[in-house]
Amino acid sequence: MLKNVGIYSIDDRLKYAKFWNSKFKKLDEEIRKLNIEDNVSLIEELRKVKIICSAIDDILSVLNRHNYYKLEEHIKNDFNDIFKAMNFNEIPSLKIKDIKNNISLENYDYILHELNDVSHSNAKRYTAVITLNKYYEKDSIKSLIKFVTQEIRRRKYYRNKKLENIHIDRDADVVWLYIANDTFDVKVTNWICKSMWVSADLLKEYRPLPLKSNDNVDDIEIEWNDSYGSYRELYKKFEGSKESVLLSVDSITSKLIEHGNLAIEIFGNYKNKSITEDELIKIITEKYEEVDNLYNSASEIELSPNDIKSYVDDCYNLISIVHEMYRNYISVNKGLSTAQNRAWLFEKAIKDFTKLKFVIEHEREKIR
Repeated sequence: MLKNVGIYSIDDRLKYAKFWNSKFKKLDEEIRKLNIEDNVSLIEELRKVKIICSAIDDILSVLNRHNYYKLEEHIKNDFNDIFKAMNFNEIPSLKIKDIKNNISLENYDYILHELNDVSHSNAKRYTAVITLNKYYEKDSIKSLIKFVTQEIRRRKYYRNKKLENIHIDRDADVVWLYIANDTFDVKVTNWICKSMWVSADLLKEYRPLPLKSNDNVDDIEIEWNDSYGSYRELYKKFEGSKESVLLSVDSITSKLIEHGNLAIEIFGNYKNKSITEDELIKIITEKYEEVDNLYNSASEIELSPNDIKSYVDDCYNLISIVHEMYRNYISVNKGLSTAQNRAWLFEKAIKDFTKLKFVIEHEREKIR
């Protein structure tokens, strides 16, 4: 395709007619100067040009009746209109070139699902979760890992101002990637593979432990999950419906909220010196078995769908907090800590419980 090609005006169409007529005359003159028996291919070419000259007006008339894109428009939509006109079921992926880093890469359909700054003062470090929206072979994933690693290295995200001041003008020293097929893999942490790149300039004492790598791309370690398929199949079997998960989670959470409120009331009596710590421990111990059973039953709930995962995770956190409230004050654990330490842990649990209870109530109202 050429830029600035026009076929819609009379002047544009005349240019094409003149071009082919001129080409025919020039080729005809050159052939006449040569021995005909030695130039059969040229004569065949002349015949083709003559046919074009005769038909050029009809060709341009047909093209003129259609509103074709200019080259710039084809480039803008990645030539997808042409592929569609050719009845391609799937638009071919393009090859692009990162000249700076000398990387050839497909135009992959992937998402940077999560980026975390896990730096410390001596090393700038990132972890990133990548989700692929279609199937790719290993070699393609390795190319993707190489490209994304270099992209992440240059990121300027910092989790706090202190780390930003330390690392502001530096590329990352360490990049971990976690590759997943979709958000379900992310939810159950079933990675296709993990990768780790470490700068050769990073001092030995600040280098992370190596992966259990079974592959690499250049200086990037890759650990393929050979059990990915079987784990995914297993996890899928444990995935519950929205209604069944909510039914179980809501039931257990509401019961443990009641136990949490009761424990706070009893602890308040202890703080007000209405009861002794021994009396507090006796009451808590009597209730602990029921709390422990509810806590254990929560582990049997099916995996939650993504649209309620945040709510379910918050419920699990609250369930754990209530369980810890009771566990700190059961009689068998009395000798493991001081009364002051037990009280401090319980007061902290009260704050977490109260805050999370409000969040859960708010999140539950938003579920549709």
